[in-house]
Amino acid sequence: MSLIERIKTFFEDRSLSFLLKVFIIALTILVVQNSMEVYTSIYSVAMGILTPFFIAFVIAYITHPLFTFMQSKKIPKGVAIFLFWVVFILLFCLLLIVLIPMIYDKCLELISSLNNSIVWATERFNEFEADSPITEMLVTNVLGMLSQVQGVLLPDLTKLLPTLANQVISGLTSILLIFIISVYMMIDYESIKNGIMRVSSFVYKTLPTYIQSVDEVVGVYFRSVLILMLVKFLEYSLLYYVVGHKDWLIIGVLTALGLFVPFVGATIANAVGIATAFTLPLPNIFFLLLGIVVLSNIDAYIIAPIVHSKRSLIRPLWTLFSIMAGGVIAGGVGIFFAVPVYLSVRAIYQTYVQRKETNKLKSKNT
Repeated sequence: MSLIERIKTFFEDRSLSFLLKVFIIALTILVVQNSMEVYTSIYSVAMGILTPFFIAFVIAYITHPLFTFMQSKKIPKGVAIFLFWVVFILLFCLLLIVLIPMIYDKCLELISSLNNSIVWATERFNEFEADSPITEMLVTNVLGMLSQVQGVLLPDLTKLLPTLANQVISGLTSILLIFIISVYMMIDYESIKNGIMRVSSFVYKTLPTYIQSVDEVVGVYFRSVLILMLVKFLEYSLLYYVVGHKDWLIIGVLTALGLFVPFVGATIANAVGIATAFTLPLPNIFFLLLGIVVLSNIDAYIIAPIVHSKRSLIRPLWTLFSIMAGGVIAGGVGIFFAVPVYLSVRAIYQTYVQRKETNKLKSKNT
């Protein structure tokens, strides 16, 4: 039978209703494809409106266990929220005022040091051999690259000032809006949570079960991360203080905050710490590197398994895959939420499997 005859037989065996469904599906795909720009603009507007509320809810969700604990210690909720924001704003200003200029200055010092090192190495090389065109070309290219990097770090502020001012104003407005919304959500968190459960039960009767499982797993994860942040802050701030690093407090805070991006965040924080420790004596740098290796292993193999429950533990490979996927899909925001999203998907799947097995057992018993 030829291909044309097979296709003819296939459609002859199908009813008119089947062909009509295929036509409707194809037409729907064509309409959606041709109107993708409209959907994209609607999505952009919706995200612009909903993003502050989503971020505020995440802040309220993460901080809710802290407020519950403070209320158990007879601290009123309003006072607890006020104290939280005072501490948070102080830490944020400390990072903004101290850390960014520190990194900026250290980057410039590092580039200057690299320049001097290249010139010194070239002079020593030329002492033993005659001037080489290849060596001069390499040195010129490397110094040119460093000059370009320095130009990026030292841009013409007069040209960037209008754009920078608009971005600062827009950013401050968004932060203020998120702050106001998050305060209201912190106060009414329980009622918001109950409202979500009621609405989800109308959408699908078993949906609250899945939301509850996600809430338990993600809640445990964030509580574990907060405990580990405190541990990391104490460990690394003490380490950098012992080796004589003048910015030990900032590096400790940065290392603690890096836990929101597993593996990658701590690596970046330690890289900043090491890069800003080149002015220390060589034995201090060696002790710093040794301390980072020791603390990393202690945190990974002793402290983290104790703090994390079995439901919030993730294999390193899945963690790295989630971070990479989140970064590709949604950039920095995707990286931040990669692990909670993975835990949520895993909890939904596990709940589905458990419900399916429970229904099978009930059907067998009946």
